[in-house]
Amino acid sequence: MFEFEGLKINESEFVYKPAEDSFLAIKAIKEFEPYFSGKEIEILDVGTGTGILGLYAAKMLNAKRLVLTDINKHAVKLAKENYELNKDKIRSVVDIIESDLLEEVDGNFDLIIFNAPYLRGDISFKKPILERAWNGGKEGIEVSIKFLDQSKERLKENGRILLIASSLSNFGKLERRANSLGYSMESSSEMNEKLIRYLIDLGKLKSKKVIEAFRMVPRGLFVKQEYLDKAYLDEPLPIIQGATIPQPSIMATLLEELDLKEGEKVLEIGTGSGWSSSLISYCVGKKGMVVSVEGDMFIAEFAKKNIAKLDWINNIKIIIADGSGGYERMSPYDKILYGIAMPALPINVMKQIKVGGIIIAPIGSKEVQILKKIEREKSDKYKEKDIEKVVFSPAYGKFGFNEL
Repeated sequence: MFEFEGLKINESEFVYKPAEDSFLAIKAIKEFEPYFSGKEIEILDVGTGTGILGLYAAKMLNAKRLVLTDINKHAVKLAKENYELNKDKIRSVVDIIESDLLEEVDGNFDLIIFNAPYLRGDISFKKPILERAWNGGKEGIEVSIKFLDQSKERLKENGRILLIASSLSNFGKLERRANSLGYSMESSSEMNEKLIRYLIDLGKLKSKKVIEAFRMVPRGLFVKQEYLDKAYLDEPLPIIQGATIPQPSIMATLLEELDLKEGEKVLEIGTGSGWSSSLISYCVGKKGMVVSVEGDMFIAEFAKKNIAKLDWINNIKIIIADGSGGYERMSPYDKILYGIAMPALPINVMKQIKVGGIIIAPIGSKEVQILKKIEREKSDKYKEKDIEKVVFSPAYGKFGFNEL
């Protein structure tokens, strides 16, 4: 038995064990959370194996119904055992059935998951049952195509399919088949990669560390459901309480100008969606620390939920307070980033940065600001540079535009 994300999972020598592809699928399931948030959804997990993907999805997305299927009778038995181990964490009505793909399935679903067999080989029914868990046919896609054909009648309007495929298979043929059935097929990682390439071409993303941070912290995990289709566009998006998630090109500029190093302690003013906190977290590494100050408790909770989707992050401390004057209690900092517009930078904030440290802040009016970079060269000497014109949400509080 092993534990993962609060679930207890038994394994068997007769059932495909969760591997790298399984955890890739789990990462993708997390990205569905904004889309399905607040909805009473039904989930089907085909080829469930241990049941880990379906059980995780039902728990993560708060599904009202979950159906797990597998052609392997040993997997059906094991999935039932794992459901019993975890049923106190899952509110769904659960059915677990033996089925060749969707042949024995009734009803329609909002989300259908299939960690498909995708390696090339012979899919003869004479093959051992466990081998069929990874054997996708001569081109690695035969089972996936059969799945797509059957799924069309079981997917609700505006439903989603999570299909794990491999570049080792004939992916182009699989994509053409999906398109012929009326599916729009694009992975979130592909959309994120397009955004990254765009920002590189724009000259905004430059350093290897910041580029990798954008890959590891996909923006789609941090936007609201109604803006999910715009998550990887270069534009700011509303979140809650009048706050926004930054425009990716601006976020890239902020990170590049901060020149973050492994092990640094960074103060962030304005947690927002938690996206910038998480990007900084990756850049400073496990030995670093992000102190993020947010004045609105509802925004802080929104950020915490988003950050929790990335289970490798454990170096962000969110503090609910007026951050317009920095956060002296945990100073000094290596870097300070203001994610909210300020009328001026308070003198006491200048003293919270270490010698050699950097402050980035949008300074100006409520309507438009200049993004400024302040470097503390000596204890009493600062160098200031104007980066570009920007528009950030205004800061309130003691040193902001108005009192809270």
